[in-house]
Amino acid sequence: MMRFLFRRFRRRRYRRVATPRKLKQGDTILHRGERLTLRISEDRNRLQGCETCAGFLDVNLPDANAGSAERGEEVRLEVALWQKREARLVFRERTDFWAEQLKVKYRRLTPSNPRRQWGSCSARDDIRINWRLIMTAPELLDYVVVHELCHVTHKNHSWRFWNMVATVMPDWKARRMQLRQLDPAANP
Repeated sequence: MMRFLFRRFRRRRYRRVATPRKLKQGDTILHRGERLTLRISEDRNRLQGCETCAGFLDVNLPDANAGSAERGEEVRLEVALWQKREARLVFRERTDFWAEQLKVKYRRLTPSNPRRQWGSCSARDDIRINWRLIMTAPELLDYVVVHELCHVTHKNHSWRFWNMVATVMPDWKARRMQLRQLDPAANP
């Protein structure tokens, strides 16, 4: 048993941490399970920010003086901010929808930045969802939302909890398996 724990500890301790990649024109990012191609512009007549348009994510950075290394980092940060704003809106919409279906009330919803989990529900019914779920397919986000909302009623993973999940999502096992193949700490 000790050998198992030691190997597990060593694996976690020396796990390579992925560094965020700098984004450039033509790169693709995931948003709600779809690939969007980056188009970077430097239009001084538009505000700095991101917007989607027919399979593209237009990133406007009016300050054209930055070098290419700084530009890539600036694009990455702008995209991450946009994804977090989108996550807040989409998560609220999906959580409200599923809360109504399950007839539960949660106290607060917060997009979070955990390294090891997709979501959590506190004893006070505060729900936290990893903002990176905005990159996944909508059905995976829905699974996490339903899972956490069921914790409002059942604070454990008893058969009652899983029955409640299955009442609104009969294919929860398949969704759970898909989600387990993804890394909650992956960089955008």
